[in-house]
Amino acid sequence: MNSKVRSPLRSEPAMSPVPQRGTLVLTFGSGDLDYATDLTQKTVVYSVKEILGIDLTNGAVTGKTQVAVNWRKELEVGENLTSRPIIFGQIAYFTSFKPDPSDACNGGVGRIWGVDYLQSKGLKDTVARFDKDGNPSTVGDSVEYIELKDSIPYGINLINRPACAENSGIGDAVSNGAAGLPPGSKKSSALSSAKPGQLELVVQTGSAGQTNSASKPAKGGTPQVKKFHQRLVKPPKQVIAVGWGQVHRL
Repeated sequence: MNSKVRSPLRSEPAMSPVPQRGTLVLTFGSGDLDYATDLTQKTVVYSVKEILGIDLTNGAVTGKTQVAVNWRKELEVGENLTSRPIIFGQIAYFTSFKPDPSDACNGGVGRIWGVDYLQSKGLKDTVARFDKDGNPSTVGDSVEYIELKDSIPYGINLINRPACAENSGIGDAVSNGAAGLPPGSKKSSALSSAKPGQLELVVQTGSAGQTNSASKPAKGGTPQVKKFHQRLVKPPKQVIAVGWGQVHRL
């Protein structure tokens, strides 16, 4: 952070709490997102944590704050950040772009990053957390980033696809007599086979950028703005009991 060639911060950081009480993680990058073709920029992505001082005897906040660097990722020469980072499921996602220094007419290479928002293998080595195929049953396929050729990856978003319940719903369940029947009845609606929504990472890749089959419109045709969709693994959910209840049989 104290480098003489450091670049200013011109985009807001991503913030996320950690399980430990009183600790906040911030992820941010240097450089100007609006000038991704500037090969003179020195781009660095940081993860830092802010720890509130807590009195262990009574749990009160002391007012003293400690700051520590989790990791410091230097991008390649000429590679620039193209979106503010986002943190989801303890993973920091961000995009970068490296133009072709020998031919400005070529699209260059875009990257979608996914690294651990807190842990590292040293100050300058991040931990790969990007599940390349989005399948939690496969192991050993975590990478730091994936590359998109001839693409400038602007605008990174997380979306949750709606659940699929085929073509019928509650109205059909009422009309065919399935409503109110116990589980296992022969009559049922499509709600019984509803599927959970799919979590995806969506990145715009430009008019000539790389795309994939998941980005095609549902009713066919050619999209006006090309996008790249990457399936993500949903983080585990934690259920904590906070009280007791009673059930009385009348």
